[in-house]
Amino acid sequence: QLLTAVRCRHGLELECLRMKEETSNIEEATSVLRSGIDDIHQQTRQLQQKFDEEQVPIYASHDVTTKLYTMKSEATLERAQTKKRRREEKLSYLSDMTKRQHEETKNMREEHERLRENILALDELEEEEDEDLVSLNMQIKSVLEKKAALRSSL
Repeated sequence: QLLTAVRCRHGLELECLRMKEETSNIEEATSVLRSGIDDIHQQTRQLQQKFDEEQVPIYASHDVTTKLYTMKSEATLERAQTKKRRREEKLSYLSDMTKRQHEETKNMREEHERLRENILALDELEEEEDEDLVSLNMQIKSVLEKKAALRSSL
């Protein structure tokens, strides 16, 4: 029973370590994405500087600005969708973990109750055995006293 409890605890510790590893992986992915975003921002600035000089009619600047705005909007939308998808996956994972931990808690409570009942039963049995030993001890003493009284009378 103690071994089962230790195994459960080790299982929980293992899951915690896995969660830490996943967190570090997510942080690494986030830093990679941020560096990619910085590169895109730099490219955008370069494109804006390049197209700020109007080499074509007046509408070329507006066209470039519109395209840049469209690109930024699409990138923002993609980031938001990715963020939403990751959040949903994490929530699903956390929900599963919560259900699993609730079940483990329920099992541990049942085991605790069973152990408590066993302890109570063993305590009662010990008390009965103690009473039996006391009565046997008293009987032995009375027999020895009778024997000593008989010897002294003879």
